[in-house]
Amino acid sequence: MEKIIFFGLVIPIMSFVLYLGATAIMKGFAAKEEKRSEKEANSFEDNQESLSDNLSDELSKLNNLKTIINQNSKWVLKESRNLGNNEVLIRYHKKNEL
Repeated sequence: MEKIIFFGLVIPIMSFVLYLGATAIMKGFAAKEEKRSEKEANSFEDNQESLSDNLSDELSKLNNLKTIINQNSKWVLKESRNLGNNEVLIRYHKKNEL
């Protein structure tokens, strides 16, 4: 009779402890995954901002290149075209001086 009462109390208590442990582990993994995805999102935003800054710098360099080359007057802008996907085609040719 004592064994029945003992196992009748121990089995529900042990199952409750296992349930608490399993839910704690699952919550920990979920929080870890959420933190990882948040870090990836932040790093993606940082990369986008740095790409935007780099692109602005490169465009300003290209604008300055036009004036520098035109000042030397040996080079003439032949073609300037936006190709898309952050690509620009610029073609110069050298003036023939007689």
